[in-house]
Amino acid sequence: TRQQLFTKTGTLYACGSNEFGQLGTGQSGSNNVNPSPVSTVSGIVTAGAGRGFSVIANKAGSCYSFGFPKDGLLGHGSDGKFLGVGNKWEYSIETRPREIEALMGFKIAKVSCGSLHTIALDVEGRVWTWGFGGYGRLGHGDNKNQMTAAKLEHFHNEPEQKPASTNAMFFRPQRPRRLKKIAAGSRCCWGIDEHGRVYFWGITKSSGEATMYPKFFEGLSGWNVREIASGYSSTICASEDSLITWGPSPTSGELGYGEGDAKSSTVTKKVMDLEETNILKVAMGYNHALAIVDPGDGGKKIYEKLAIFDPPELKDIPNRDELIAKALASSSSTSGSKRKREEAGDGDEEEEDEEEDVTKLSVKELKARLKDAGLRVSGKKAQLAQRLKTHLKKKAKK
Repeated sequence: TRQQLFTKTGTLYACGSNEFGQLGTGQSGSNNVNPSPVSTVSGIVTAGAGRGFSVIANKAGSCYSFGFPKDGLLGHGSDGKFLGVGNKWEYSIETRPREIEALMGFKIAKVSCGSLHTIALDVEGRVWTWGFGGYGRLGHGDNKNQMTAAKLEHFHNEPEQKPASTNAMFFRPQRPRRLKKIAAGSRCCWGIDEHGRVYFWGITKSSGEATMYPKFFEGLSGWNVREIASGYSSTICASEDSLITWGPSPTSGELGYGEGDAKSSTVTKKVMDLEETNILKVAMGYNHALAIVDPGDGGKKIYEKLAIFDPPELKDIPNRDELIAKALASSSSTSGSKRKREEAGDGDEEEEDEEEDVTKLSVKELKARLKDAGLRVSGKKAQLAQRLKTHLKKKAKK
Protein backbone atom coordinates (compact mmCIF):
# COMPACT_ATOMS: atom_id res chain seq x y z
CA THR A 1 0.00 0.00 0.00
CA ARG A 2 3.02 2.32 0.08
CA GLN A 3 6.65 2.66 -0.95
CA GLN A 4 9.81 4.03 0.60
CA LEU A 5 12.67 5.11 -1.64
CA PHE A 6 16.03 6.63 -0.82
CA THR A 7 18.61 8.13 -3.15
CA LYS A 8 22.37 7.58 -3.27
CA THR A 9 22.76 10.76 -1.25
CA GLY A 10 20.42 9.40 1.46
CA THR A 11 17.29 11.48 0.82
CA LEU A 12 14.19 9.51 1.85
CA TYR A 13 10.96 9.69 -0.16
CA ALA A 14 7.63 8.05 0.65
CA CYS A 15 4.32 7.58 -1.15
CA GLY A 16 1.09 5.61 -0.84
CA SER A 17 -1.17 4.92 2.14
CA ASN A 18 -0.60 7.18 5.15
CA GLU A 19 -3.45 6.17 7.44
CA PHE A 20 -1.22 5.96 10.52
CA GLY A 21 1.53 8.41 9.61
CA GLN A 22 3.72 5.61 8.25
CA LEU A 23 5.10 7.88 5.51
CA GLY A 24 6.87 9.99 8.16
CA THR A 25 5.87 13.33 6.62
CA GLY A 26 4.29 14.70 9.80
CA GLN A 27 0.73 14.02 8.66
CA SER A 28 -1.67 11.08 8.70
CA GLY A 29 -4.88 10.07 6.99
CA SER A 30 -4.32 11.42 3.48
CA ASN A 31 -2.60 9.26 0.87
CA ASN A 32 0.37 10.53 -1.13
CA VAL A 33 0.11 9.78 -4.85
CA ASN A 34 3.50 11.34 -5.58
CA PRO A 35 6.73 10.61 -3.66
CA SER A 36 7.22 13.16 -0.86
CA PRO A 37 10.56 13.83 0.86
CA VAL A 38 10.86 13.01 4.57
CA SER A 39 12.70 16.17 5.54
CA THR A 40 13.42 15.44 9.21
CA VAL A 41 16.04 12.76 8.45
CA SER A 42 18.96 12.50 6.04
CA GLY A 43 21.73 10.12 5.03
CA ILE A 44 19.37 7.13 4.90
CA VAL A 45 21.06 3.84 3.95
CA THR A 46 18.37 1.26 4.75
CA ALA A 47 14.57 1.26 5.05
CA GLY A 48 11.80 -1.21 5.80
CA ALA A 49 8.01 -1.06 5.62
CA GLY A 50 5.51 -3.21 7.51
CA ARG A 51 1.75 -3.12 7.97
CA GLY A 52 1.11 0.49 9.00
CA PHE A 53 4.66 1.28 10.19
CA SER A 54 8.15 2.05 8.84
CA VAL A 55 11.73 1.67 10.11
CA ILE A 56 14.85 3.40 8.73
CA ALA A 57 18.53 3.89 9.62
CA ASN A 58 21.07 6.49 8.47
CA LYS A 59 24.77 6.30 7.67
CA ALA A 60 25.61 7.21 11.27
CA GLY A 61 23.81 4.03 12.35
CA SER A 62 20.89 5.76 14.09
CA CYS A 63 17.62 3.85 13.75
CA TYR A 64 14.16 5.49 13.55
CA SER A 65 10.57 4.27 13.34
CA PHE A 66 7.18 5.85 12.69
CA GLY A 67 3.54 4.89 12.13
CA PHE A 68 1.24 2.59 14.10
CA PRO A 69 2.58 1.54 17.55
CA LYS A 70 0.36 -1.46 18.37
CA ASP A 71 2.12 -4.65 19.55
CA GLY A 72 5.40 -2.74 19.94
CA LEU A 73 5.82 -2.29 16.18
CA LEU A 74 7.84 0.90 16.67
CA GLY A 75 10.18 -0.44 19.37
CA HIS A 76 9.72 2.55 21.67
CA GLY A 77 8.81 0.57 24.78
CA SER A 78 4.99 0.60 24.58
CA ASP A 79 2.08 -0.12 22.28
CA GLY A 80 0.95 3.52 22.39
CA LYS A 81 -2.45 2.53 23.71
CA PHE A 82 -4.58 4.97 25.73
CA LEU A 83 -8.19 5.41 26.79
CA GLY A 84 -9.73 8.07 24.59
CA VAL A 85 -13.07 9.79 24.18
CA GLY A 86 -16.03 7.63 25.19
CA ASN A 87 -13.74 5.21 27.03
CA LYS A 88 -12.56 3.72 23.75
CA TRP A 89 -9.03 2.47 23.23
CA GLU A 90 -6.96 4.61 20.89
CA TYR A 91 -3.33 4.62 19.75
CA SER A 92 -0.78 7.41 19.77
CA ILE A 93 0.74 7.25 16.29
CA GLU A 94 4.12 8.64 15.28
CA THR A 95 3.87 10.76 12.14
CA ARG A 96 7.58 11.66 12.02
CA PRO A 97 10.70 9.51 12.43
CA ARG A 98 11.53 8.95 16.11
CA GLU A 99 14.84 7.44 17.13
CA ILE A 100 14.71 4.07 18.88
CA GLU A 101 16.41 4.59 22.25
CA ALA A 102 17.28 0.91 22.79
CA LEU A 103 19.53 1.04 19.71
CA MET A 104 21.36 4.24 20.60
CA GLY A 105 25.09 3.58 20.84
CA PHE A 106 24.98 0.85 18.21
CA LYS A 107 25.61 1.44 14.51
CA ILE A 108 22.68 -0.14 12.66
CA ALA A 109 23.57 -1.15 9.10
CA LYS A 110 20.40 -2.90 7.92
CA VAL A 111 16.71 -3.12 8.84
CA SER A 112 13.99 -5.34 7.40
CA CYS A 113 10.29 -5.45 8.24
CA GLY A 114 7.77 -8.26 8.15
CA SER A 115 4.05 -7.61 8.30
CA LEU A 116 4.14 -6.96 12.07
CA HIS A 117 7.79 -7.17 13.17
CA THR A 118 11.27 -5.81 12.49
CA ILE A 119 14.80 -7.21 12.49
CA ALA A 120 17.88 -4.96 12.69
CA LEU A 121 21.57 -5.72 12.12
CA ASP A 122 24.52 -3.63 13.27
CA VAL A 123 27.94 -3.27 11.63
CA GLU A 124 29.40 -5.96 13.89
CA GLY A 125 26.78 -8.55 12.91
CA ARG A 126 24.65 -8.40 16.05
CA VAL A 127 20.86 -8.67 15.77
CA TRP A 128 17.77 -7.12 17.40
CA THR A 129 14.07 -7.88 16.84
CA TRP A 130 10.82 -6.32 18.05
CA GLY A 131 7.07 -6.15 17.41
CA PHE A 132 4.43 -8.87 17.25
CA GLY A 133 5.84 -12.18 18.48
CA GLY A 134 3.39 -14.75 17.09
CA TYR A 135 4.84 -17.98 15.61
CA GLY A 136 8.25 -17.28 17.15
CA ARG A 137 9.12 -14.74 14.44
CA LEU A 138 11.23 -12.67 16.88
CA GLY A 139 13.47 -15.62 17.71
CA HIS A 140 13.38 -15.27 21.50
CA GLY A 141 11.95 -18.75 22.13
CA ASP A 142 8.37 -17.62 22.79
CA ASN A 143 5.37 -15.88 21.22
CA LYS A 144 5.57 -12.73 23.33
CA ASN A 145 5.42 -9.26 21.76
CA GLN A 146 8.55 -7.15 22.22
CA MET A 147 7.74 -3.49 22.86
CA THR A 148 11.41 -2.48 22.77
CA ALA A 149 14.14 -3.43 20.30
CA ALA A 150 15.44 -6.58 22.03
CA LYS A 151 18.81 -8.28 21.61
CA LEU A 152 18.61 -11.65 19.93
CA GLU A 153 21.02 -13.29 22.35
CA HIS A 154 21.99 -16.02 19.89
CA PHE A 155 23.92 -13.39 17.92
CA HIS A 156 25.31 -11.43 20.87
CA ASN A 157 27.57 -14.05 22.44
CA GLU A 158 31.09 -12.93 23.31
CA PRO A 159 34.37 -14.80 22.64
CA GLU A 160 34.85 -17.60 25.14
CA GLN A 161 37.78 -17.14 27.53
CA LYS A 162 40.06 -20.07 28.32
CA PRO A 163 39.68 -21.31 31.89
CA ALA A 164 42.96 -21.12 33.82
CA SER A 165 42.90 -24.86 34.50
CA THR A 166 42.46 -25.84 30.82
CA ASN A 167 45.38 -26.84 28.61
CA ALA A 168 45.61 -24.46 25.64
CA MET A 169 46.21 -27.43 23.29
CA PHE A 170 42.73 -28.82 24.03
CA PHE A 171 40.81 -25.56 24.33
CA ARG A 172 38.46 -24.86 21.45
CA PRO A 173 36.76 -21.54 22.22
CA GLN A 174 33.30 -20.82 20.91
CA ARG A 175 33.51 -18.00 18.37
CA PRO A 176 30.99 -15.15 18.36
CA ARG A 177 27.97 -15.89 16.17
CA ARG A 178 27.34 -12.98 13.82
CA LEU A 179 25.32 -12.33 10.64
CA LYS A 180 26.22 -10.49 7.42
CA LYS A 181 22.74 -10.30 5.90
CA ILE A 182 19.19 -10.30 7.26
CA ALA A 183 15.70 -10.47 5.76
CA ALA A 184 12.21 -10.50 7.25
CA GLY A 185 9.37 -12.48 5.72
CA SER A 186 5.74 -11.89 6.58
CA ARG A 187 5.96 -14.08 9.71
CA CYS A 188 9.62 -15.10 9.90
CA CYS A 189 13.25 -13.96 9.76
CA TRP A 190 16.29 -15.14 7.80
CA GLY A 191 19.97 -14.51 8.38
CA ILE A 192 23.20 -15.29 6.49
CA ASP A 193 26.54 -15.58 8.28
CA GLU A 194 30.06 -14.95 6.95
CA HIS A 195 30.32 -18.53 5.64
CA GLY A 196 27.12 -18.29 3.60
CA ARG A 197 25.18 -20.46 6.04
CA VAL A 198 21.50 -19.62 6.51
CA TYR A 199 19.58 -19.24 9.77
CA PHE A 200 15.79 -19.28 10.05
CA TRP A 201 13.15 -18.66 12.71
CA GLY A 202 9.37 -18.12 12.64
CA ILE A 203 6.97 -19.76 10.19
CA THR A 204 6.21 -19.60 6.46
CA LYS A 205 3.25 -21.99 6.35
CA SER A 206 0.35 -21.71 8.82
CA SER A 207 -0.14 -25.48 9.01
CA GLY A 208 3.54 -26.08 9.75
CA GLU A 209 5.47 -26.03 13.03
CA ALA A 210 7.02 -22.73 14.08
CA THR A 211 10.75 -22.41 14.72
CA MET A 212 10.99 -20.42 17.94
CA TYR A 213 14.67 -19.44 17.86
CA PRO A 214 17.44 -19.19 15.22
CA LYS A 215 18.40 -22.53 13.66
CA PHE A 216 20.47 -23.52 10.65
CA PHE A 217 18.18 -24.01 7.65
CA GLU A 218 18.89 -27.56 6.48
CA GLY A 219 17.33 -26.99 3.06
CA LEU A 220 20.33 -24.86 2.05
CA SER A 221 23.02 -26.89 3.78
CA GLY A 222 26.17 -26.95 1.67
CA TRP A 223 25.25 -23.88 -0.36
CA ASN A 224 27.17 -20.62 -0.08
CA VAL A 225 24.21 -18.23 0.05
CA ARG A 226 24.82 -14.54 -0.71
CA GLU A 227 21.33 -13.02 -0.80
CA ILE A 228 17.91 -14.01 0.53
CA ALA A 229 14.39 -12.51 0.61
CA SER A 230 11.00 -13.77 1.71
CA GLY A 231 7.35 -12.89 1.09
CA TYR A 232 4.19 -14.29 2.68
CA SER A 233 5.10 -17.96 2.35
CA SER A 234 7.68 -18.14 -0.48
CA THR A 235 11.44 -17.52 -0.35
CA ILE A 236 14.12 -16.66 -2.93
CA CYS A 237 17.90 -16.76 -2.57
CA ALA A 238 21.09 -16.39 -4.62
CA SER A 239 23.85 -18.95 -4.14
CA GLU A 240 26.99 -19.39 -6.24
CA ASP A 241 25.71 -19.56 -9.86
CA SER A 242 22.13 -20.48 -9.00
CA LEU A 243 18.83 -18.82 -8.15
CA ILE A 244 16.88 -20.94 -5.67
CA THR A 245 13.23 -20.59 -4.68
CA TRP A 246 10.62 -22.54 -2.74
CA GLY A 247 7.17 -22.08 -1.24
CA PRO A 248 4.01 -24.08 -0.50
CA SER A 249 0.84 -24.00 -2.59
CA PRO A 250 -0.94 -21.80 -3.51
CA THR A 251 1.56 -19.59 -5.33
CA SER A 252 1.20 -16.93 -8.02
CA GLY A 253 4.26 -17.66 -10.17
CA GLU A 254 6.75 -16.03 -7.79
CA LEU A 255 8.91 -19.18 -7.76
CA GLY A 256 9.81 -18.72 -11.42
CA TYR A 257 9.80 -22.40 -12.43
CA GLY A 258 8.03 -21.73 -15.74
CA GLU A 259 4.73 -22.68 -17.31
CA GLY A 260 5.55 -26.36 -17.77
CA ASP A 261 6.99 -26.98 -14.31
CA ALA A 262 5.67 -27.21 -10.78
CA LYS A 263 3.74 -24.24 -9.41
CA SER A 264 4.97 -24.78 -5.85
CA SER A 265 7.68 -26.60 -3.94
CA THR A 266 8.08 -27.31 -0.24
CA VAL A 267 11.81 -27.96 -0.76
CA THR A 268 14.52 -25.73 -2.21
CA LYS A 269 14.64 -25.85 -6.01
CA LYS A 270 16.74 -24.17 -8.69
CA VAL A 271 15.22 -21.76 -11.21
CA MET A 272 16.66 -23.43 -14.30
CA ASP A 273 16.03 -20.49 -16.66
CA LEU A 274 18.69 -18.53 -14.74
CA GLU A 275 21.10 -21.35 -13.97
CA GLU A 276 24.80 -20.47 -14.37
CA THR A 277 24.20 -16.74 -13.88
CA ASN A 278 25.55 -14.42 -11.21
CA ILE A 279 22.56 -13.12 -9.26
CA LEU A 280 23.44 -9.77 -7.72
CA LYS A 281 20.29 -9.07 -5.70
CA VAL A 282 16.94 -10.69 -4.91
CA ALA A 283 13.69 -9.32 -3.52
CA MET A 284 10.25 -10.73 -2.82
CA GLY A 285 6.90 -9.07 -2.20
CA TYR A 286 3.68 -10.67 -0.97
CA ASN A 287 3.43 -12.94 -4.03
CA HIS A 288 6.01 -11.78 -6.58
CA ALA A 289 9.79 -11.99 -6.85
CA LEU A 290 12.63 -10.01 -8.43
CA ALA A 291 16.24 -10.86 -9.24
CA ILE A 292 19.01 -8.68 -10.70
CA VAL A 293 21.31 -10.63 -13.03
CA ASP A 294 24.94 -9.69 -13.73
CA PRO A 295 25.22 -9.32 -17.54
CA GLY A 296 28.85 -10.43 -17.42
CA ASP A 297 30.15 -14.02 -17.66
CA GLY A 298 27.46 -15.02 -20.12
CA GLY A 299 24.59 -13.73 -18.00
CA LYS A 300 23.37 -11.43 -20.75
CA LYS A 301 23.08 -14.28 -23.25
CA ILE A 302 21.01 -16.29 -20.79
CA TYR A 303 18.51 -13.64 -19.77
CA GLU A 304 18.10 -12.36 -23.33
CA LYS A 305 16.51 -15.72 -24.14
CA LEU A 306 13.74 -15.13 -21.60
CA ALA A 307 10.28 -13.87 -22.55
CA ILE A 308 9.82 -10.13 -22.01
CA PHE A 309 7.19 -8.94 -19.55
CA ASP A 310 6.05 -5.70 -21.17
CA PRO A 311 2.82 -4.33 -19.64
CA PRO A 312 1.44 -0.93 -20.71
CA GLU A 313 3.32 1.93 -19.07
CA LEU A 314 1.32 3.95 -16.58
CA LYS A 315 1.97 7.10 -18.57
CA ASP A 316 0.01 5.62 -21.51
CA ILE A 317 -3.11 4.95 -19.44
CA PRO A 318 -5.84 7.64 -19.74
CA ASN A 319 -6.70 9.45 -16.48
CA ARG A 320 -3.64 7.90 -14.80
CA ASP A 321 -3.54 10.12 -11.70
CA GLU A 322 -7.29 9.86 -11.16
CA LEU A 323 -7.22 6.06 -11.32
CA ILE A 324 -4.30 5.83 -8.88
CA ALA A 325 -6.00 8.22 -6.45
CA LYS A 326 -9.23 6.19 -6.53
CA ALA A 327 -7.33 2.93 -5.96
CA LEU A 328 -5.46 4.37 -2.99
CA ALA A 329 -8.68 5.84 -1.51
CA SER A 330 -10.43 2.48 -1.83
CA SER A 331 -7.48 0.65 -0.24
CA SER A 332 -7.32 3.14 2.63
CA SER A 333 -11.05 2.80 3.30
CA THR A 334 -10.86 -1.00 3.37
CA SER A 335 -7.79 -1.15 5.65
CA GLY A 336 -9.28 1.50 7.92
CA SER A 337 -12.44 -0.53 8.45
CA LYS A 338 -10.40 -3.65 9.18
CA ARG A 339 -8.19 -1.78 11.67
CA LYS A 340 -11.25 -0.44 13.50
CA ARG A 341 -12.63 -3.95 13.84
CA GLU A 342 -9.28 -5.13 15.23
CA GLU A 343 -9.09 -2.25 17.71
CA ALA A 344 -12.57 -3.01 19.02
CA GLY A 345 -11.00 -5.99 20.85
CA ASP A 346 -8.55 -5.90 23.74
CA GLY A 347 -5.52 -5.26 21.53
CA ASP A 348 -3.81 -8.54 22.35
CA GLU A 349 -5.36 -10.79 19.72
CA GLU A 350 -3.23 -12.90 17.42
CA GLU A 351 -2.44 -11.57 13.98
CA GLU A 352 -5.11 -12.45 11.42
CA ASP A 353 -3.62 -14.61 8.68
CA GLU A 354 -4.38 -13.54 5.14
CA GLU A 355 -7.20 -15.70 3.76
CA GLU A 356 -5.88 -18.60 1.71
CA ASP A 357 -7.19 -18.93 -1.84
CA VAL A 358 -8.08 -22.62 -1.79
CA THR A 359 -9.38 -22.53 -5.37
CA LYS A 360 -5.76 -22.62 -6.55
CA LEU A 361 -5.25 -26.04 -4.96
CA SER A 362 -5.49 -29.17 -7.07
CA VAL A 363 -8.19 -31.78 -6.42
CA LYS A 364 -5.53 -34.05 -4.89
CA GLU A 365 -4.36 -31.27 -2.54
CA LEU A 366 -7.94 -30.37 -1.59
CA LYS A 367 -8.76 -33.98 -0.73
CA ALA A 368 -5.59 -34.34 1.33
CA ARG A 369 -6.38 -31.19 3.33
CA LEU A 370 -9.99 -32.29 3.89
CA LYS A 371 -8.88 -35.76 4.94
CA ASP A 372 -6.45 -34.26 7.49
CA ALA A 373 -9.36 -32.21 8.89
CA GLY A 374 -11.61 -35.30 9.11
CA LEU A 375 -14.03 -34.01 6.48
CA ARG A 376 -15.68 -35.67 3.45
CA VAL A 377 -13.48 -35.93 0.37
CA SER A 378 -16.18 -36.72 -2.21
CA GLY A 379 -17.53 -34.27 -4.77
CA LYS A 380 -16.34 -31.99 -7.57
CA LYS A 381 -13.45 -29.52 -7.17
CA ALA A 382 -15.74 -26.54 -6.53
CA GLN A 383 -17.52 -28.45 -3.75
CA LEU A 384 -14.23 -29.56 -2.21
CA ALA A 385 -12.88 -26.01 -2.27
CA GLN A 386 -16.02 -24.58 -0.66
CA ARG A 387 -15.95 -27.27 2.05
CA LEU A 388 -12.30 -26.50 2.89
CA LYS A 389 -12.93 -22.74 2.80
CA THR A 390 -15.82 -23.10 5.27
CA HIS A 391 -13.66 -25.25 7.54
CA LEU A 392 -10.78 -22.73 7.53
CA LYS A 393 -13.15 -19.86 8.37
CA LYS A 394 -14.58 -21.77 11.34
CA LYS A 395 -11.06 -22.67 12.48
CA ALA A 396 -9.96 -19.01 12.26
CA LYS A 397 -12.90 -17.85 14.40
CA LYS A 398 -11.97 -20.36 17.10
